[in-house]
Amino acid sequence: MTEKQYITLKPDDQKTVMEKGLGDCAVIRQIARTIREKARPMIEAGQYDKAEPMLTAGEQLGHLLTHDPERMIIVRLVGIAVQKMMLEDLGKLYESQGKTDLLQKAQQRLRAVQAEGDAIKKQAAGK
Repeated sequence: MTEKQYITLKPDDQKTVMEKGLGDCAVIRQIARTIREKARPMIEAGQYDKAEPMLTAGEQLGHLLTHDPERMIIVRLVGIAVQKMMLEDLGKLYESQGKTDLLQKAQQRLRAVQAEGDAIKKQAAGK
């Protein structure tokens, strides 16, 4: 649902949509935390081939929430938080492996995601 669609709803419908959206966001955050909890020990154990696909899938999950600029702000911010979490750990993974090119790409994506989050927050604040 977009912000514009949400605003046009009746107050009771807005409440219902917000409760559902926040519940869905909580589930997604928990999935992201679970991915991170499973991937970190793999990275520490040198099981990079197992950790990388998990973190990449987690990053894509976050991207699914952010790709539509009209989507509700709270949903987009959760997507950004998930992407940041996964990209930080991907950076650690690539750094551990000495994969400089992939590390730089992950850092570049992380900066872009952070900038997107900052822009969304400014937009929400009316700046």
